[in-house]
Amino acid sequence: MLYRALEMKPDLRKMLIDYLKKGIKEENEQNNISDLLDILSGLAINKTNIPDIVSDNFIQTVAQFVKSPNEDIKYNSLELLLLITNARIKENDQLIQNLIGDLNFIVLIGQKSQLIDMLVLKKQLEWNSDNEQLSKMDQLYQILSRLSNEQEELQIQTSKQEIIPLIVHLLINANVMIIKQEQKQEQFPLLSLGIISCCCFVIAQIIIINKNTALDFLGSQIPKVLFNVLNHLPVSLCKNVHIQAMFYLTNNSSFALINKIEQLGTILVINRFLKHPSSSIFKTMAVTLFNVLNVFSSLATQKTKFPAELPNFSKYPIFDELQNDDVLKA
Repeated sequence: MLYRALEMKPDLRKMLIDYLKKGIKEENEQNNISDLLDILSGLAINKTNIPDIVSDNFIQTVAQFVKSPNEDIKYNSLELLLLITNARIKENDQLIQNLIGDLNFIVLIGQKSQLIDMLVLKKQLEWNSDNEQLSKMDQLYQILSRLSNEQEELQIQTSKQEIIPLIVHLLINANVMIIKQEQKQEQFPLLSLGIISCCCFVIAQIIIINKNTALDFLGSQIPKVLFNVLNHLPVSLCKNVHIQAMFYLTNNSSFALINKIEQLGTILVINRFLKHPSSSIFKTMAVTLFNVLNVFSSLATQKTKFPAELPNFSKYPIFDELQNDDVLKA
């Protein structure tokens, strides 16, 4: 549908855009609002559609959805606003910055795609040009972009020499910000959330590109600093991207490496996030827990290592929903 829409004549495209905007303004069903915003974002990729999209004060309408408790609506509205700013029309850019603030796009990191993440960092750097952490996050994505074209040996070398030091630096700085905010009893810092999402996304993607890099990640400071910041991350802010990093780090790892990250409190971190209301996050966490315990259960001396830490799944909020699921059975 979207492909055909992009091929439409301008007058028909305008009719479609007006129809979508009307639906977003009048629709009461949240899933429908989310879908309409998503389709409109697809049309916003074509910069010639932006004037029709932003007409009739529609930027203000979309900005109201950024505060929606529905995460799909929130993320899709932010993505649409981001794509509007990507058209580089100064008045639109300034209006969006005034409406949502200097750093709100950062919550999109790890939620959509690598391309969207890079657009997020580009825009946030425009609005916060002197922010060293944003600059290093952008640097991390630039390295990731070129990694898939490198030979396997060079990928491992790049991971050791460039990526691991950057991730460790970013996570240590995120931890410092988190501690300061906790001492002040303030909300979890938005920049720290972006850093954690960025690092988790890059870790997962690099292991997908070259699974041998997981050994270097596990042998570095990354597990220590990563599980430390994740232990401070409020459960409500946990996203699939955070869990994917843990999943790939623990997947098919040796006993010695699993033992190392278990000593850093991995089971306790996983146990915390199993209380998340999202069934998809619960499933990923359950599989990650299975990865860790499966290594230990293969050694008779380790079978009863975690009795006090293991979760009682029946006490979790979505147990009834998932009790027939294969993941829970495993």
